[in-house]
Amino acid sequence: MTSVSDAERRQRLASRHRLVPGRRLSAAEPESLATIADDVVALHASDPATVYLTAAARLNEPSVDAVASSLYESRRLVRHHAMRRTIWVMSHAVLPVAHRSTTLKIAQAERRRLLNVLDRNDRWLDAAIEEIAALTREHGPSQTRTIGQLLPHLAFEVTVGSATKHPATVRAHTRVVVQGGFEGKLCRTRPVGSWTASTYAWVAAGAWHDHDLSSMGTDPTRQREAKADLVERWLLRFGPGTETDISWWTGMTKTDVRNALSDTGAQEVDLASGTGWLSGADTAVAAGAEQASAAEPWVALLPGLDPSAMGWKHRDWYLDDDVASEVTDRNGNIGPTVWADGRVIGGWNQRPNGELVSEIYRPVGVHHQRLLADETDRIGAFIGDTVVKPRFPSPNQKRLILS
Repeated sequence: MTSVSDAERRQRLASRHRLVPGRRLSAAEPESLATIADDVVALHASDPATVYLTAAARLNEPSVDAVASSLYESRRLVRHHAMRRTIWVMSHAVLPVAHRSTTLKIAQAERRRLLNVLDRNDRWLDAAIEEIAALTREHGPSQTRTIGQLLPHLAFEVTVGSATKHPATVRAHTRVVVQGGFEGKLCRTRPVGSWTASTYAWVAAGAWHDHDLSSMGTDPTRQREAKADLVERWLLRFGPGTETDISWWTGMTKTDVRNALSDTGAQEVDLASGTGWLSGADTAVAAGAEQASAAEPWVALLPGLDPSAMGWKHRDWYLDDDVASEVTDRNGNIGPTVWADGRVIGGWNQRPNGELVSEIYRPVGVHHQRLLADETDRIGAFIGDTVVKPRFPSPNQKRLILS
């Protein structure tokens, strides 16, 4: 069995995820953002700012306008619920694969849950989603609030979480809109406000992109093929990794992961943490090229939930336990991190006055200190006057602001 050391894994991460300066792309190239998304399969978008800051770390001369253009003008990227019920931003190549492999199953479960809350049947829900889609085709992208005002018969109150300690009353149409998104019938468009905002206007999916996701059936063969496709993409960008890593990232069962590994012809490799898997298409020649490109010392400031930080369940090869306790919350969500040569060495935050501050938990030499100062200036210039507040703050965040 081939062995892959932790050092080689860090080199692969640096090169394949474009964290080394020499691997950054030009913000002026129209396809750069889609390439960056494909290079990590998809961009975490639960926190809208993550999409922009993830791109900025991997672009030369990044700008907010360049990222927004790919999202909302050329629409080379699409925002959609997928793996682990998370909101992602992905390219058109990945969107149908992610939907068929993971979103379909999630949408079915969400539909059953929603019908129980609404006390309605499938026919009623289908008609409600189509009525909302027709409204947006007529009026254009519409906020959830506007949809409720124009379709008041869908805005009746329902109680969610009645079996929990904290039940809440919501308007039915707000949940119907989200369900339409899960099923690929509605799509999130521009946010209301700045690039850090998370209140979106919605539109019928066919008016925003060319994928008819809602027509995808649940044929087991097609779904298995899509799961294999998704796992292959993960292996090429994040491999080697363990079955647990793949299952955690995709949200698939261990059985589905094993079937996908078999279907793709993945190869077993020996890792410091046990048995891992590589794509059968992953060659030693490519690895050698990566070692050369990743030899350059580098420092990166990555945002909370960055794909390079969130890509694995087992993270000890790039994140030491004592550092993890500072930058990771109880659920495994990673806050803003400082990286050096493939390891997390600290965390960072932004003070209310806009200043970026960092806290380093591992000693670094003078050269890396200079790289950190340069990268802090670079990301600070990208953020500009905007103040970014991580949606999933790690334990060190308050201390950084007050330091």
